[in-house]
Amino acid sequence: MTAEIAVMNRLAVALAADSAVTIETQAGQKVYNTVNKLFALSKYEPIGIMIYGSAQFMGLPWETLIKGFRKGLGGTSFAHVDDYAERFLKFLTARGAFITEEMERAYVRTMVTGCFSALCDEIDAAIKPEMERGPVTAERISEIVNDRIRKEPEEWRALKNLPNFDAAFDQEFAVAYSETVAEAIGAVFEKLPLTAGSMAHLNDLACFLFCKDRLHSKALSGVVVAGFGVEDVVPRLLAYELAGLVCGRLIFKATDCVDVAKQDAIIIAFAQRDVASTFIEGIDPNLKAVLNSAFAEFLTRQLPPVLMGRDWGAGEARTGEAGRIQEFANGVLAGFRQSLDAYIRVNHVQPIITAVRALPIDELAAMAESLVSLTSFRRRMSTDPETVGGPIDVAVISKGDGFIWIKRKHYFRPELNPAFVANYYRKDPHYE
Repeated sequence: MTAEIAVMNRLAVALAADSAVTIETQAGQKVYNTVNKLFALSKYEPIGIMIYGSAQFMGLPWETLIKGFRKGLGGTSFAHVDDYAERFLKFLTARGAFITEEMERAYVRTMVTGCFSALCDEIDAAIKPEMERGPVTAERISEIVNDRIRKEPEEWRALKNLPNFDAAFDQEFAVAYSETVAEAIGAVFEKLPLTAGSMAHLNDLACFLFCKDRLHSKALSGVVVAGFGVEDVVPRLLAYELAGLVCGRLIFKATDCVDVAKQDAIIIAFAQRDVASTFIEGIDPNLKAVLNSAFAEFLTRQLPPVLMGRDWGAGEARTGEAGRIQEFANGVLAGFRQSLDAYIRVNHVQPIITAVRALPIDELAAMAESLVSLTSFRRRMSTDPETVGGPIDVAVISKGDGFIWIKRKHYFRPELNPAFVANYYRKDPHYE
């Protein structure tokens, strides 16, 4: 996991990221504290990028892809931050030296097989209790299997499509990957009795995995692009969630769009947000949810029986006096939530935002670093895995000074590698 912070006012944007990456192994989780998550997106322009979530995209490290894009970008500049983000997303979509057709097919095979395996486990879990009660007929097994397979794509079908996917994608996917899906069905479901209808449902499900707005968390990466375009006078930030590439279409959705021209100042956290939210709002978000839930439980379960002087069965129709009491309870709950949110906004959020609005560049950087450091400390002082840690990389981006590193880790000693600095700005005629 990751903790990343962006602190913005009209002068600049400060970006901070930890260095931890969690690897899942058979023995459990392994955490390394040496990963780069913050980069300059251009060598020459005031634009940066942060990565969180999965450390890879289509099997390639994000660092390799970002530096490949930066090399190809050369000295090219764009009018707005949105243009840089769009250009980067198009770079990920293009097949070539980085993303190949074979990599795309491997990605599809992995995602489809994983989904089918999870579905097969659910079928096994449904059959097991019946087998414990006695013999189960082949007809009953077939009924359980095909009923569960039928229901799964129905849940997905109701979801909206992601931006890059229109009605033509279904046929496009079937043509490109019907054999891959058939191989996954054979490998996962083996001798289970599948009807022709179930086979069709599984093919639909495989397609929905990539085009519907339900991205798989383990394959998900967050991308944050922030800074200035040539015509931008205040910083802007755009954030996306990306899952992969299929049929040459990028699987992504936009999650945040921040323009301080409208908001003056903002603090925004990515990945593990709880500690930053606690600092800004003055209350842990989980504690706030528990308070709201507990008060709602008290009102809806305890208040009506007390006021009515009798037991209130769960199945009893809430009409007459009971309905009026429930309406009163809902109003009290809504008022409680509004009062709590107003207090948080006036006494915690607004004072901090007012301070951020006037912060100089160095203080923006210090604040971003402190919030990441606080998240790391909180994880270390708990029984949770230390999924935030290591050196904190910090950069500030301003219109006048560009992309400036405040803190940056290296896996080597820069003073022993002068060629690295010399090569960084070397012009390559192949890309310029």
